[in-house]
Amino acid sequence: MNNEDTYLNATLGKCALGDQSAFIDLYNATSSKLFALVYRIVKNRDTAEDILQQGYLKIWREAGRFDKDKGRAFTWMLVIMRNKSLDILRQKKRERAKDIIDETVVDKAAGPSENSDQRRMQQTLLTCLNALPANMAQVLRMRYLEGFSGEEIAHSLKISANTVRSWIRRGLQRLKAMLDIEFDVRDVFALLAEPSEMPARRTVSSQPSQ
Repeated sequence: MNNEDTYLNATLGKCALGDQSAFIDLYNATSSKLFALVYRIVKNRDTAEDILQQGYLKIWREAGRFDKDKGRAFTWMLVIMRNKSLDILRQKKRERAKDIIDETVVDKAAGPSENSDQRRMQQTLLTCLNALPANMAQVLRMRYLEGFSGEEIAHSLKISANTVRSWIRRGLQRLKAMLDIEFDVRDVFALLAEPSEMPARRTVSSQPSQ
């Protein structure tokens, strides 16, 4: 666990106890990265700002549900923001449909357009993943897409745990450079999975409302 993870874990824990100053610290530490994600999905600054505030309110209210043994704090917040963004896109899509078609007509052309950005991001990630050396790509897939632990990967591939850690570290560094993103590449893997598909841990004033 790196220093950022340790800090966010501790800060979320304080938020769960109702510490509003900790919530402001959390907002200041993460809002710029989370806003970049939300804006990338909704492509509208005003909408992104609204979603950010709604997302942080949810983070404040549900901070006690975060379990550091099941994942990273930033990933947990990232998924909340992504889901909130997709909810808003779906809502806007319904509103547009009501404006342009008669409610008695079935719009057979309607589809999951709100997921198009996610699909493009997924394709970009997979393309970059395939560009890595085969050994790095394999361990990254096993770790972040299939949910295997480092020890399980080492046992399966008959290599040392140190080798697994080295390939993962170097692979993540290469992916981050290829994707040209600010946040942790590990969060991109989580972002691309639906919440039900995310692997369990296997074998501005930002005063929150009360």
